[in-house]
Amino acid sequence: YTAQLNESSDVLDVFAEFFLDDAVFPKLSDFSQDELSFFLCGAYLACGTVLDPTREYRMEFAVRDENQAYRLCEQISRISEPAAITMRKKQYLVYTKSSECIEDLMIFMGAKLSAMELMNIKIYKDIRNQTNRRSNCETANIGKTVAASLAQAEDIRLVKEKAGWEAFPENLLEIAQLRLENPEMSLSELGKLLKNPLSRSGVNHRFEKIRELADHYRK
Repeated sequence: YTAQLNESSDVLDVFAEFFLDDAVFPKLSDFSQDELSFFLCGAYLACGTVLDPTREYRMEFAVRDENQAYRLCEQISRISEPAAITMRKKQYLVYTKSSECIEDLMIFMGAKLSAMELMNIKIYKDIRNQTNRRSNCETANIGKTVAASLAQAEDIRLVKEKAGWEAFPENLLEIAQLRLENPEMSLSELGKLLKNPLSRSGVNHRFEKIRELADHYRK
């Protein structure tokens, strides 16, 4: 959100109304909480900007000289996390990228509804990011399951083609047949289908034995 004054006289009036002239900056440390709140409201109206929080968290104040920038940083640190300073087009920018700091400053200046809107956006983005991470993880796990299933099925078919089902010991035959019948299942799911259910590690151990058997026929 941006508040903009196009007439230079209007800007100067706002600066004077909210004590933004050079003579008052040295007195900022003596301000009460209410006076500091009024001061920051004036500073924001005169030279403040908040970027679209759906894209980036950033609040900044553009001031005329370095001394003002450092004094403003000092006052922000009385309210929340310290801000940073950079330069852009011969102006000093006092800025923060912390969503928590932006929320604190909005509340301190009385913009509670804007702070609540920012909190809601942040919650939405966090949920969306968690969902994306979970989806990516599930996709990766599915890929691993498919790759493992294909390798296991290849081992089973090799042994079957070389020596028939008779080549499988009794404890490997059941899991081998289940794998060919259920190529999409995870090891845990296959383990539950056995007459005597096994854990994931137990099923994996049997497939390792099948791989050793297949390696024997590959030689």
